[in-house]
Amino acid sequence: MYSENIETLSISLPAFFVKFINNYISTHQNKSPSVVIQDALQLLLAQEERQQVAGNAFDKKQQVLELEQAYRDAAQEFDTNWEITVMDGLSHEKW
Repeated sequence: MYSENIETLSISLPAFFVKFINNYISTHQNKSPSVVIQDALQLLLAQEERQQVAGNAFDKKQQVLELEQAYRDAAQEFDTNWEITVMDGLSHEKW
């Protein structure tokens, strides 16, 4: 995991969390308070990464929607004179 750069940190937690950590340790052998906190932070980090990926996907979808709207807007701005020249009576074989 991230054991190559271990640092000591002193934290304060509400009694509820301390009790939860102690209960978790008693039901999961070979765990220490540090390992429990590391596991919790791993879950938090994974959640943040998923949210970032989801945010990036949302941004890309938003870009596609904006591009589609730009094409729709451009399609509404055609030049009617172009239609007259296209329909001038000449078939493409006579060009």
